Amino acid sequence: MKEDREQAPMLPGGIPRAATGSGPYGRWAWMVAASLLLLLYASWVRGGTAERYQGPFVWIGIAILALTFLRRGNAAVFSGGGSLFKDPVLYAGGLFLLYLGIQWCNAGRYPFFNPVDKCWEYTHPQVAWLPSAFSRREAGEMLTWFFPALALVLGIRNGMPSVRHVRMLLTVMAANGAIQAVRLKPRFGGEASTCSP
Repeated sequence: MKEDREQAPMLPGGIPRAATGSGPYGRWAWMVAASLLLLLYASWVRGGTAERYQGPFVWIGIAILALTFLRRGNAAVFSGGGSLFKDPVLYAGGLFLLYLGIQWCNAGRYPFFNPVDKCWEYTHPQVAWLPSAFSRREAGEMLTWFFPALALVLGIRNGMPSVRHVRMLLTVMAANGAIQAVRLKPRFGGEASTCSP
C-alpha cells in the first residue's frame, strides 16, 4: 500500500504512525488473528468468568508475546519502533503480575472456630507480611486473566505496525459488542442467568 510505504504522519500526542510495506495484513496476520482470538473468545465464554474455559487464555497470551518478541525491530504503532524493553507498560504490568504471583504462592487460609472469642476466623498466611489470598484457585484465576491482558496490551503497543490494524480490532470488537447487546449470543459456556439484578 502506498499509504503504508510513505513516511507516516504523527498521531495526536506526538505518537508516530509506523510505516510498513506489508499491506493491511501481510506477515502481521498472525498477530492480528491472535489478538482477535483472545478478545472474541474471552467475550463469548461468559465474559471469561467460566473457569473451565480459561485455559486457552494463557496459551493465546503466550503466542501474542512470542509474536511481539519476533517483531525484529520493525516499527510499531505506539512504541515508535523502540525496544519492547523500553516500554514502561512491560515493567508496570510485570510488577502487578509479580504481586499476583506472590499472592497465589501465599494463598491457602482456612476458616476455624475460635473458642475464646466464640467466632469464626481465618488462619494466618504462610508469610504474614506478604500479599495473600484465601483460595489458591481463585488467586490463580487472577493470573489467568491479567497475564493475557498484559500480553495483549504489549502486543498492540509493540506489535501492531499501523493504525489500520488497531482500528480493525476496535471495529471488530464494536461489532461483537453490538451482537452480544441484542442477545444473539449462543449458549456456549452455560445458560444466561435469569436472576434479577
